[in-house]
Amino acid sequence: MNTKNTAPNKSSKDNHTAYSTFAILFYINRQKIKKNGLCPLMGRISINAEIAQFSAGIDIDPSLWDAKGYRMKGKSRPAIEANFQIKQLNDRINQYYNRILDEQGYITAELVKNAVSGIGRKKENLLELFREHNEEYAKQVGVTRSGETMQNYISVYKQTVRFLRVHYEMENIPVRQLELSFIEKFDAFLRIEQGFSAHTVSIYTIMLRKIVRRAIAQGTLHKNPFAAYIPEQPPRKRRHMTQEELEKFMNVPVASKRQCHSRDMFVFSTFTGLSYADMCNLSQEHIHKDNSSVWIEINRQKTGSRCYTLTGYTPANHGEVQGRT
Repeated sequence: MNTKNTAPNKSSKDNHTAYSTFAILFYINRQKIKKNGLCPLMGRISINAEIAQFSAGIDIDPSLWDAKGYRMKGKSRPAIEANFQIKQLNDRINQYYNRILDEQGYITAELVKNAVSGIGRKKENLLELFREHNEEYAKQVGVTRSGETMQNYISVYKQTVRFLRVHYEMENIPVRQLELSFIEKFDAFLRIEQGFSAHTVSIYTIMLRKIVRRAIAQGTLHKNPFAAYIPEQPPRKRRHMTQEELEKFMNVPVASKRQCHSRDMFVFSTFTGLSYADMCNLSQEHIHKDNSSVWIEINRQKTGSRCYTLTGYTPANHGEVQGRT
């Protein structure tokens, strides 16, 4: 289980610093015997003269420990499971060593130890990055982010999990393995298998691409695998009324008091610029006036920022508006 590597000397064609020794060994800490009689397994990484030690997170029966082979003796189930974990850990350490040396051009025992312990280690899998993003986003909900958008990110995450299981038979995927075909298949999955509209597919793929840009920003990826992806754009719909249509809408007789109230609220929001969510929160305490004007002072629901807007009404008709609202 002891691993030794010899790195090539540094030359004009190689930016890596030469390291003549790299070794991994495991030992049990007999000074910390637990109540069940097991001892914690420790690891030691040495690169040249530098040594870094860490806990392997595995408990070992000291009577079965082979100090020379760095493994447990026998074929009992605990021995087989512990030896398998030790082998996996040993392989991971070698992978971290090679990756750090390749990416940074130099290596230290402390850097490898931190990678093993997860200290300062970048998230390298898509769902790990997604969870990290959603956890950070959730902390900002109600401050600078909306709860509705948070729910969309959660939905995209769940769809990504389902997509990976159905089409890749995987529980996660390294971001380095992402290709253009991934998001194209994800697009088809959402559109055909899940039955989402073109508008929803556009929103969901935008959110997925944001996670990939996060991987680029942290240095895990050096280029965007989805750069050539062009989503099918939903047909644009005119979302505004002409002046003539608005005036006609305002003046047409409405018999129903409830419908008349709904129309008044729509017209009110048109002239004030308030969103539907802010209209729902609007109360008399938000309306202020002086001798020359009337204005609204309210916190936006989406961002929480303070908003000031003129109502377009004068104090002369303020009573009428108050009575109708």
